[in-house]
Amino acid sequence: LADNETTTSTALYSFYAGCNSPDILKKEWPELHSLEFAAELFWHAYNSTTDGLIEFALGFGCHIASDEVGHHSKGFLNPPSADHEIEFNLDSMIYHERTGEQFDATREYDMS
Repeated sequence: LADNETTTSTALYSFYAGCNSPDILKKEWPELHSLEFAAELFWHAYNSTTDGLIEFALGFGCHIASDEVGHHSKGFLNPPSADHEIEFNLDSMIYHERTGEQFDATREYDMS
């Protein structure tokens, strides 16, 4: 049972990681933030022996699918959106690292 619990935890965390991939990176690599890439990622994961890769790919696909139906308008989560806290925090951190500016959650950003 302990081994099964570990496997389940790894799979679950891998899925969560895929679901919470940051959106801000799609400004530099828009082709990686698409259903086509999600399908390609899943295909490679399916043909791999790497633990958790299929679950990550499924989570990433869920993330992209939810983005496709639109929870943001400018390429990443617009404040004050708390529906995806982890993703919003990653977007904020990456924005700060790339621009040196503090992310201001009271305004809307245009990353296009």
